[in-house]
Amino acid sequence: MIAAYRELDRAKGRQLMTRLIASTSRGVPAALTEIITLGGTLTRRAADILAYFDRPHTGNGPTEAINGRLEHLRGTALGFPQPGQLCRPITTRDRRIQTTTTPSIVMGR
Repeated sequence: MIAAYRELDRAKGRQLMTRLIASTSRGVPAALTEIITLGGTLTRRAADILAYFDRPHTGNGPTEAINGRLEHLRGTALGFPQPGQLCRPITTRDRRIQTTTTPSIVMGR
């Protein structure tokens, strides 16, 4: 697999990868369950994997950048309360203007 990606000639790299996908999809001993799973994944995703060799200089960098920003946003948002707690209804008791002579308002929820 690494040799296919490192191959300078993209057509030859695609051919190597196609042979690898075909070899891992059948004829693997039952004891090698990881290789069987890998072969199934490679077979299902063959079109996506081989597209790398059709489009030079492609990668998943832009997708990873967007995912990184979403993860950062999600991590930042963990400190916020639940959406229902962001806005609570204002009652007439809460509308009082509190001065130094007004007794403090304690919420009794």
